[in-house]
Amino acid sequence: MVAALGGLSRFIDGAATDLDEADTAAAGAWQGGARLRPVADEADLLTRLAQAIRDSFCPNTGALNLAALFTGLTTIGSQTDLLAGLNAAQIAHLLTEMDSYEAVRALWDTLTPDLRDTLIEGHPEVIGNLDGVPIMYRAQANVLNMRAELGEVEARLKALDLQLKAFEASPINSFGHLEVLRDIAELTAWRDSLNQLLTAPIRRFDRYGNFAYEPGTHVIAFCPNTGSIITYHGPFNAAGDVPDWVVNVGVVVPGTGTNMRGFREGTDQRARNFFLAANEEGGPTAMFAFGGGAFPQSIPFDAPNRDFSVAMGPDLARFVSSVYRPPRQQNLTIIGHSYGSPTVGAALMNGMPATKVIHVASPGLSHKVRGIDCFPPGPNHFAIMAGRDFIQAVPGASGVLNFMSRVTPLPPIIHDPRQRPWEGPIGHGPSTTTGGDITRLRAGDRTVHDDDRPDTVWDPFQAHTYPMDPGSESFDNIIAVITGGTPTLHGPIDIAPGPDWFQPQPQDGRKQV
Repeated sequence: MVAALGGLSRFIDGAATDLDEADTAAAGAWQGGARLRPVADEADLLTRLAQAIRDSFCPNTGALNLAALFTGLTTIGSQTDLLAGLNAAQIAHLLTEMDSYEAVRALWDTLTPDLRDTLIEGHPEVIGNLDGVPIMYRAQANVLNMRAELGEVEARLKALDLQLKAFEASPINSFGHLEVLRDIAELTAWRDSLNQLLTAPIRRFDRYGNFAYEPGTHVIAFCPNTGSIITYHGPFNAAGDVPDWVVNVGVVVPGTGTNMRGFREGTDQRARNFFLAANEEGGPTAMFAFGGGAFPQSIPFDAPNRDFSVAMGPDLARFVSSVYRPPRQQNLTIIGHSYGSPTVGAALMNGMPATKVIHVASPGLSHKVRGIDCFPPGPNHFAIMAGRDFIQAVPGASGVLNFMSRVTPLPPIIHDPRQRPWEGPIGHGPSTTTGGDITRLRAGDRTVHDDDRPDTVWDPFQAHTYPMDPGSESFDNIIAVITGGTPTLHGPIDIAPGPDWFQPQPQDGRKQV
């Protein structure tokens, strides 16, 4: 703080001296009753500086809020002078104290390349996970974060190996022996996943459709303490953002069971599939895979709970807003699969930008949302629901416990019968099949990517996930929406479980989107 105020003091003294000199020069250059312009400029600068100090002063502690002060200093010169008194650790702390991603970006843009490198090397945990920092720099920082995590995993594996050898030498506690074996298997899988993220060849496209393989996935959030991971498939411009020549941007938001250790093989792989197919078929496309929060891990116990989506919605909205810096021609498609759909709904209610939203195998639009007309206007909504998907067994797709409360009384602490389903403490609002102006896309009853797999998907749990698989008709429809193509529509179906639930879905036709 003392150093920062020293830099601020030097700036004030310098500005005051300049003002005095300009005032002296102006005194001998009186022209038509108007003083020279530099005097007015300097006076205005000092006035704004004084106001910024007043706004950032905390009367309770007698201290200055440097983040508020920096935001208030609207000229590059004054911001640079303030930063001149700070070291890298103080700037990293200042970044975390900013009240918005716009303020973070404003500060970042004033830093020199050398100072940015110093921040990445010295504070990768901050730079790699902070909305507002350009995604290219976040990816660079997260290489260091993943290497640090890999080192910790290797150390834990060595310690477990010693425990295992001790058990083998004296196998008294067989339960402990099995527990160590389980921990070794889990950590080995996590180590392999980290190595894949760091080194596996990834296909990259340029603006002309040419491609090349480069090592490593762009990981733009990585925090094992919070279970947060976000990946990016696409190019960067000179500022570290998604380039203007990328015409389609997509964000994949996954569902129940998502976690860091299975992210690369699950959600990231799906985003990669969309990225490759869209670039090959519909022009330059960039894709994000969002795992930036705690997802439910159990279908019967966690998935009906709306708290995960309500908590994650503002984070998703802030993240998308911070990375989506488009020209007008860019299309932004948000794809919410399963629990990801109500999470996307919560993000829309928190101001997330979007051109199109695709609800895939959705349990509902979102808590306290009565229909599409409750969302802010703008994006077009699409829905994909396979005819045999088990999620349709949840009437109204508003949560298992809300359904049970209509059949048998539940304690008021679980369900308040005075509340409507979309307002209750548990559940995800109305189904995408009944939620208003939503374009239903044909999910298809066949997959063609595996010759050994039966054409007709009878398994209701498999039907819940296959719409995201390459080769399925629903996958092709998702690509058509992302790229502005022509997906296949289908007519209404009876979503109640029963004999009709297992019948093929009727097809209406195709529509340009």
